[in-house]
Amino acid sequence: MTSDFTLLATGTSSGQPVACVAATAADQAADHDLTDAVRHDYFVRRGGDPASIVAVLSPSPSPGCDDRLVFVVSDGMIGGCGEATMFAAAVRSSGAGSRRTFDTAAGPVEATDLGAGAVRLRLPEAGAVPRTYLVDVGDRELRLRTVAVGGNTFAALPAAELGLRPVEPAAAELRRAGVDLLRRLEGPGLLLLTEPVMAGATSSAVVWGDDILNLGPCGTGTGARMILALHDGELAAGDELVHRSPYGHAFRARARSAGHERVTVDVEGTVTWRSEH
Repeated sequence: MTSDFTLLATGTSSGQPVACVAATAADQAADHDLTDAVRHDYFVRRGGDPASIVAVLSPSPSPGCDDRLVFVVSDGMIGGCGEATMFAAAVRSSGAGSRRTFDTAAGPVEATDLGAGAVRLRLPEAGAVPRTYLVDVGDRELRLRTVAVGGNTFAALPAAELGLRPVEPAAAELRRAGVDLLRRLEGPGLLLLTEPVMAGATSSAVVWGDDILNLGPCGTGTGARMILALHDGELAAGDELVHRSPYGHAFRARARSAGHERVTVDVEGTVTWRSEH
């Protein structure tokens, strides 16, 4: 076992179950042991929701960052998570208007407490040009696009290509079809099943991990959906995107161009939490 840790809070970020843990003196060399310890404590001993994402805070060695942040899920670690970062920001907040910078594997993430449970994140700069990814499925070839943002790589596909819509009545089919498709991919760890942007709003289903359909709209997934919308001309830099999960939970996002091939996305959501410490 590497370091001591304390469960600080549990709750949701725009519908997604999340938790926050504080660890002491953790470093990258010890992440594996820490991950196993947190996983066992939260998902086994405490019986935490298998779809939860746990934000693990520890002291950051990086100048200008307030905390180091890694993300633990029921089957290991993920590279990034906007929802868990929002949650950690709310738990660490000193009040409306306060700001905090988290040191993540993808780079610094800036968080601002907007008050009344709302938190805005500025995700690390990301590539603005998706890549094409061809996958054979039975007797046809699907054209997916990959987008890397906030530490996660998404494979994106219109849900209609699978004969589905990202809405709650189709949840079981979205999960089943998404998991099957993810298993055929090499590289992307998350699947984004999309609909077109209409009047500045859209819905997507995010499938990941061990048969999980995200309850929330996914923070990094919202960033990926914004990048696709910009690339396709559905939105322009500065436009707002309302991005919903199949369950109706929403994030709001805006993008800033950082040059022809780079973009920065701000994502805003609402956190609810209760102290466990």
